[in-house]
Order: sequence, then structure tokens, then C-alpha cells
Amino acid sequence: MKLFFILATLLLLTSCADNKPPVLFEKTIQSKQAQFKVQFIWESGPTAQSFSSVKILFYDKKGLPLNDIKDITFIPFMPSHGHGTSVEDQVITTGHSPNEFIVTNVFFVMGGSWVITLTAKTAGISDSAEVSVDVP
Repeated sequence: MKLFFILATLLLLTSCADNKPPVLFEKTIQSKQAQFKVQFIWESGPTAQSFSSVKILFYDKKGLPLNDIKDITFIPFMPSHGHGTSVEDQVITTGHSPNEFIVTNVFFVMGGSWVITLTAKTAGISDSAEVSVDVP
């Protein structure tokens, strides 16, 4: 009986923990022409068959926030199947700081290996970065 109360107490204590979902994926990538570094932080997902959202932070070569980012595109593509996802669903908004953007309504139509190509312009120069994402 004592063991039951100990286990029940532990269960109650762990159920009161912070319910914030864990970050499933976070990665910083250098752009192809070294114009910026971009950090991807998934806020929900990535998951198949439901909408995901990702926070994107832009930095310069020294790791300082870039505040002049423009013309962002975010294109998910599944190389093994030769298809993407609906770009029309995605919404890119500004975040809390000038180098932060949030991409919502990212819909991966199936699980597997995806490549996201992110293109942006800084100091009048367009550059892109690619990140691989394994979607469960």
C-alpha cells in the first residue's frame, strides 16, 4: 500500500510540470553566399498531416542580429518523392525583434526527409540557405 501512495505522489508531481512542448528541432545554417546565418526553431512540429510553425532568426557573419531582412521565401521540398507542399498555406510574419520571423501553416503532406530552402535579401543581396528536416 505504501508503494501505491509513493507512486501516486510521484505521478501527481510530474503531471504538474510545465506543459510547454519541447523544441523538436533547432538548427543554425550558413547561407550559400555567406550573407547571413539563419536559425530555425520549430515551435510546433515538424509533423506530417498537421500544420507546423517555425521561428526563423537571421544573423550576420559575426553572429549579430540582422535587421534589414526582406523578401523572404520558405519552400519545403521532398526530394525522394519529387514534390513540395502548398506554399499558399504558409504565412510569414515578423516576430518580436527585427531579425525574427515566424512561418506558420507549414503543412508537410507526409512524413520523411524534406529540404527547406529559405531565401532572403540583406544589404540588397539575395541569398539562400537549405536545411534538411526529418518529418515524423
